[in-house]
Amino acid sequence: VKSEMAKTKSLSEEARRSADLAIQSCEDSMRRQKAEAKQSHDFEMMRQTQLENRIKELEAEISETRVRCSELQSTLAKQAVEEVELQEKRFASASNLVQEELQKLQLQMCEERVKCETLAASRDHFRRKVEELCRKLLEKEEQIQKSEVQCFKQTGASKDAAPSGNSVDRQSDGHCNAASNASQHFTLDWLQKQKGELLATGLYTEEDAVIRALNAQIAEQAH
Repeated sequence: VKSEMAKTKSLSEEARRSADLAIQSCEDSMRRQKAEAKQSHDFEMMRQTQLENRIKELEAEISETRVRCSELQSTLAKQAVEEVELQEKRFASASNLVQEELQKLQLQMCEERVKCETLAASRDHFRRKVEELCRKLLEKEEQIQKSEVQCFKQTGASKDAAPSGNSVDRQSDGHCNAASNASQHFTLDWLQKQKGELLATGLYTEEDAVIRALNAQIAEQAH
């Protein structure tokens, strides 16, 4: 009986120690689990705080981006309006330039037309003057020939009729020279008149060929 009691007591103490150890082990495990849970909770809370802060930062960036987008849209719209206005101004300027060029070309065409008409009138006037000049020169040559023939006839008749031949010759020569001088004076006056008429038309200058030819004829007649 005593040995059984001692054995039972020993088993009871062993069971109590085993129970104490199990309880202590459970308590340690619970404390560890509690610490791990607290640590995990704190980590989750910290992570949640970081995520909330990040969300706030992103919301601020989104708000700032929206503001910038709005400003950019406003700037682009303003630039588009300015570009349209600039293109309209360029188009208006180009249109004005085209109109000015067109007006210049029309003016040049009118000037060229006037020049052509003036040239045609000058050509017709020159042809008429040349024809008139040729006709006058032919008439002058005919008058000179007639005057020479008449002088020759008078000289011959005077020689046959007059007793003193020298006096008659001098008179005949005087008549011939007078006729020649009168014809030359008439030609010089007529040439000067023709030159004055040509210059008065405004179609000729002193450098034109017809005026130079008339100057040469006038100089030749004057000498």
